[in-house]
Amino acid sequence: MSLAYRLYNGLYPVLWGLSCPYLRWVRRRSSDYIRARFTPPSLPKKNAKRVWIHAVSVGESNVAYSLAQTLRKRFSDWDVVISTSTPTGYENLVRKGDIPCLFSPWDRISVVRDFIERIEPDKLIIIETELWPALIRENKVSGVGVYIVNARISDVAYRRYRWVKFFLEKEVFPYIDCVLCQDEKARERFLGLGARDVVVCGNIKYDIELEEKILGKWEEDLKDRFVVVLGSTHVGEEAPLLRALKGKRGDLFLIVAPRHPERAGQIREMLQEMGYSVQLLAELEKAGQVKGDALVIDRIGVLSQVYRLADLVFIGGSLVPKGGQNPLEAAYWARPIVFGPHMENFQEISEELLKQGAAIQITRPEEIERYLFSDDIVLIGNRAKDVLAKNRGVIQRIVEYVFEER
Repeated sequence: MSLAYRLYNGLYPVLWGLSCPYLRWVRRRSSDYIRARFTPPSLPKKNAKRVWIHAVSVGESNVAYSLAQTLRKRFSDWDVVISTSTPTGYENLVRKGDIPCLFSPWDRISVVRDFIERIEPDKLIIIETELWPALIRENKVSGVGVYIVNARISDVAYRRYRWVKFFLEKEVFPYIDCVLCQDEKARERFLGLGARDVVVCGNIKYDIELEEKILGKWEEDLKDRFVVVLGSTHVGEEAPLLRALKGKRGDLFLIVAPRHPERAGQIREMLQEMGYSVQLLAELEKAGQVKGDALVIDRIGVLSQVYRLADLVFIGGSLVPKGGQNPLEAAYWARPIVFGPHMENFQEISEELLKQGAAIQITRPEEIERYLFSDDIVLIGNRAKDVLAKNRGVIQRIVEYVFEER
């Protein structure tokens, strides 16, 4: 064990201890959550071989789930477990219900080793950019194949990683079998940080598969309304958009799905102060019919189906500098997509959509008004669906690469 790795392992509990108040009181993480990341879970008896897929939160957990489904269908002698770092990611996986899931371990050597002993993985597949040294090294030293798939590095993360390039180059990347990137830009960045075997496979998010699930009979109440969905919105986006849309169409119906559902009550009050008549989704499901002209989604796991109801979709996290959210769930239903200037976390996808005339980019909230009456929005939605179709097949390429010597 190198001095640098020992130093990291020694400093980790100090840094973790300093972060605990932030986790408990700012991020509202429960003591059960904190304990779960120390304690290896009980799992079903291992099949002949096992893949451990790690994803950080909701978006990545959806990618992990799609990959897991393909693996289970193709390789009957492999089983799959998925770990995630956030309560929302965990809830998302529990709701799907058919793949064992757990919270990921804190990145301390002894904790990671306990998880490896319990999980017994043969391969570790990490989604996107979770470069945890102990997780990666201890798996590799235990004889586990380690891969990063759908790999990307944001501009902010790249600047940070460059400060510790010497550590990544010596202590992390030598323990990764291969990095499978979303695009050439990501490949160049990983190579620049010292990664060895790096290839471009494309973005798994294009391989999205959604099943139509009727949310309730109340959907019929919206068939004569012009439905605008504000999806995965952040603080600072809802208010200006709601003001921009207020009173612009007599048949307008708004659905607001905040990125963090615990903000639903706050958004409801905001809408009421603006003169909207509002229901929370929980209230709508209880009543069984739409009452008013706005709906606030107060739980995770339904946004992909909410997009199906839309005539126009705004992608949140893009008017404020949060990096945007995934627009491809809306594209799957051929819905016209609008987003702001901040789509850094989905740069390749957003650029492709814009290039193909399959999305609309605005710089100010007021600009969304012009698309309430546009004759082009149906065509834009169909183009988005075409972009999705043309870029599919990424999971198949990843599976063939990772399991070619299985």
